[in-house]
Amino acid sequence: MSLYNVSVSCILEYQNKMLMIQKIQKDKVYFSISDGLLSEQETIERAVIREIKAKTGVAIENPLLVKIY
Repeated sequence: MSLYNVSVSCILEYQNKMLMIQKIQKDKVYFSISDGLLSEQETIERAVIREIKAKTGVAIENPLLVKIY
């Protein structure tokens, strides 16, 4: 079991447009970027690739790491 929960987020940009995820929570609709939790023994890059594929069906390669905080 991991000591920390690490989350990843991804801004998917294509032709000057961003892909947003529509979410509905408590009868409110909002949009967010794709995000999720890192699995044990998984790299940040692999987690981003997995989360984008799972939530959008889009297969990406070589995501660019911009910031860790």
